[in-house]
Order: sequence, then structure tokens, then C-alpha cells
Amino acid sequence: TSPRVAVNYQLNNSKTLRASVSKGLHAPSQVLTKANAGFRFQDGSLINLLLTNSSELKPERIKSYELAYIHRWPETDTQLDVKLFHEKIDDIFNNRTNVAFPDIDQTAQVYENNGFVKNKGLELQLQHDFSSIPDLNMRLAYAYIDSEVGNQNEGTIFRLRNSIPKHSGTLMLNKKIKNG
Repeated sequence: TSPRVAVNYQLNNSKTLRASVSKGLHAPSQVLTKANAGFRFQDGSLINLLLTNSSELKPERIKSYELAYIHRWPETDTQLDVKLFHEKIDDIFNNRTNVAFPDIDQTAQVYENNGFVKNKGLELQLQHDFSSIPDLNMRLAYAYIDSEVGNQNEGTIFRLRNSIPKHSGTLMLNKKIKNG
């Protein structure tokens, strides 16, 4: 479940303020809770365990807060959205290596809830419908995200840190074609 509550306050016909809060849970997959990967002899005895399951994984918890300002210019079919946001994800699934295990290399990997991510930032979006060209619209967007990532050991969480861009932008033109 991911409940979200939002309040919109329309200042006038062209200006709106919005505040919202949401939270959600991301349950661990069967792979994370049932994993058992390794090398075995033909008789089934273990040579080396690479990854073992973690039946104690809790769902990841996500909380998000947002403040937004929307300005519409009806005479030009243009709209500007400005959004400030803050989100925190706790109990992120993260693999821990070098867990003591009685096999050939005396270690294995196991997933734990030991990471977190905090994102805060700004999103801008400008939309425009071209009245001179039927069914053509444009969307220009920019986002700035400041991320803080942490945990107790190396693993997937550090790869996550490197995959969150600080600046991103989009320019999209949409044209509706006749007959679908």
C-alpha cells in the first residue's frame, strides 16, 4: 500500500498551491528471502555458498513530502509546475559480504535492511499546447536532486548512490496522429 494525502489551494484561476505527504512499503522479493546460490558436489554437499537467504528482511519504508506551485496561462495554453520535495527511504535491502559461513572460503553474502537514502530537491516543468498546430504539445522539465546515501558496509547501496543524477532534464514534443 502507498497512501498519499494532498491538499490543493487555488489562489485564483491561474495559481494553485499543493502540499502532499505519502508513505509506502516495498516488500522483499522471493529471491531475497529464499536465495541459496552456491557450488555443490554431485552428491549435494556444499563446496562454496555465494548467497544465502535472509528470512528476517523487513519491507523498505518510504516517506515523501512535497510542496508545489502551479501557474496556468490559459490564454497561451501554458502551465508551469514548481515542486520542492523531500523523501527518505529506510531499511533498504543491501547485500553484506564476508558473513562468516563454514564453507571453502568461510564467507557468504546475505541481504540485510541496513541502508537508507534521503533525496531532496526541486523539479520544474513547463507544458505548452500549440494552438496553431492541432494536437501538438511540448513539455520541458528539469530536476535537481541532492542525495544522501548510507549504510554500514559496501554493497548495492553504494551502486545506488552513483546512479542518482544531480541534474536531469527533458524536452518532449507530442503530436497526436489522426486515426489513432
